[in-house]
Amino acid sequence: MDSFREWPAAINRSGRRFAPVAEAELDLDLRNLARKLPHASAGVDVVPEFVGPNGIADLVAVTQAGHGFESRVLAGIPYLRTITDARVVAATSVGRTVTGATIASTTGLSPRQSQTAVNRLVRDGAIRRVGSGYRRSESMVAVGRMYALEAKVSDWRKAFSQALRYSSWSDASAIVLLRSPREIDDAIELAKRFRIGLAVHDRWLVRPSIRAVPTHLRLLASDRFAFTLDLAKRTPETS
Repeated sequence: MDSFREWPAAINRSGRRFAPVAEAELDLDLRNLARKLPHASAGVDVVPEFVGPNGIADLVAVTQAGHGFESRVLAGIPYLRTITDARVVAATSVGRTVTGATIASTTGLSPRQSQTAVNRLVRDGAIRRVGSGYRRSESMVAVGRMYALEAKVSDWRKAFSQALRYSSWSDASAIVLLRSPREIDDAIELAKRFRIGLAVHDRWLVRPSIRAVPTHLRLLASDRFAFTLDLAKRTPETS
């Protein structure tokens, strides 16, 4: 089995977002960098133009997924669509029962809003009733390690701003430049300070670092990735 698997973006393919010609020269470099990520040799899934909870990354790669995405798809549970639902699911646990009041308190929702979301997610199968409380379905977990990569010709400041947004929902993020800017030392210093990866073509100057991510956003990003893989497998290829 090929350890590198690329899946088409789950967006309207007749209306793909504008892709600058110069930045398209980095397409191969982005994929080469994905192949160099930790544990990528055991398998890496990539999706271009991935629509995350906050921003569209040029390429997202997931390593160490194992059978996680397959299990999520086979569970048949509707994919998370909103941050509110992701918050509610994240407020529950696979191995510990929590009360409805705890879910409301954790999410910051009113008791009524929380219970409405809980009831919907119970019907969907994302969480289940256990006695007087709730537990999360075993398939509702963030899968693997997720890396979000942003490509730019040389505008590292704009790329850095975008990579910071991606860091709210990916385990690590990075910027990939076509040309080394004159302020490369400044770019390296800032990347190290904020633990953002930095590469020129397919050579890492600063490797992306794994960070703690809000559980609900990471869970939502994982579900969107699983949906993308599921859609790609169910959609016949067109010429």
